[in-house]
Amino acid sequence: MCYVFFSAKREHDDLQRRYNIVVEERNHLEGELRERERELNKLRTVSEKLFREYQQLKNQHEVDAGVMHKVMQQAGEWYKQNKQLKRRSTALLQALPTKTVEIDLTDSTDTASDTSSNEEVEFLKQTVTELSRQIAELQTELNTVKLQEFEAQELNVTLAQELETEREKCASQEKELQDMRGQLESHNRVSKLLMEEVTALKENADKDREMAETYKSEARDAKKRVRVLTHQSALLVGELGLDERLSMLLGEVDCLKGALESQAARHRDQLEELQLKLAEKHEDTDILLWEEKIRLAEEDAQKAVERAESAEKKLAELEKKFSDRPRRGNLMSRISYFENGGSETPEMKMKEVIKEEIMAPVGKMSKLLYKICLFIYHVIL
Repeated sequence: MCYVFFSAKREHDDLQRRYNIVVEERNHLEGELRERERELNKLRTVSEKLFREYQQLKNQHEVDAGVMHKVMQQAGEWYKQNKQLKRRSTALLQALPTKTVEIDLTDSTDTASDTSSNEEVEFLKQTVTELSRQIAELQTELNTVKLQEFEAQELNVTLAQELETEREKCASQEKELQDMRGQLESHNRVSKLLMEEVTALKENADKDREMAETYKSEARDAKKRVRVLTHQSALLVGELGLDERLSMLLGEVDCLKGALESQAARHRDQLEELQLKLAEKHEDTDILLWEEKIRLAEEDAQKAVERAESAEKKLAELEKKFSDRPRRGNLMSRISYFENGGSETPEMKMKEVIKEEIMAPVGKMSKLLYKICLFIYHVIL
């Protein structure tokens, strides 16, 4: 019984230690989750700023394109007007008589108009060249902004997936914490039953000692009565004759033998009854305790199987994540490095946690086998 009590206490301490470890791990995961949410909010803010800049550049590009289109239309109109003026001037020159006073209109009108039109054309060409250069720069900036927006969206999706994974892990840790609390309550209940049984056994032992002391005192009183009766019979024998003395002695001896035999039989019956009650109490208590322990062992075995399955799922997810990891850009690797502060990555920590969760059920299964063997040994006995 003491061995069972100490074993239950040891298991209770082990469960308390594991409960504290799970609570610390849950607090650590909540801190990481808050950090990831803060990073996600920062990236969301950066994405919104980039999107606003992209919209601004897009609007500016549309305005510049509209201005360039208007300038090109104006240049075309000026070119058409220049050609019309040239044709009209040529027609007027041809319509004049040959012997009239020649007026050099080429120097005054055509040359001036040609010079002004050439200057306007050169200005328009320079304007178009400048606008083309600005359009090329804006297009380059637009492509850069689109690339940054795509990388930010990819990073946002990745962080959302990691956030969902962390939430699932937090939920599983919460479930495991609830299971640990249930096991702790079960072991507390078993410990309470053991303490009650030990207290009852102590009370029964005290009662047995009191009854033994009572029997000893009764035996001493019976011996005293035997001595008194012997002394009285001796006195009576001295006063009576031989035959009467013998008959009285034989009668007293028979009475004393009958009283002693009846008292001894009564003591044996009481002792057997007490032993039977004690054995029944031991048997009932052992059966209840072992039923509770078998139930706890089955629950531990089921939890170990579930933990192994969850560990296999986590390992498969990590392998899939590692297989997809090299496809991400250089930006993801830099962000992951700065998030971890140059230390080991969360995937390495996750591998160590999964290794501990896979190896944890081994010691528990050995304890279960030992308990079951011990129970079978007690049943056979």
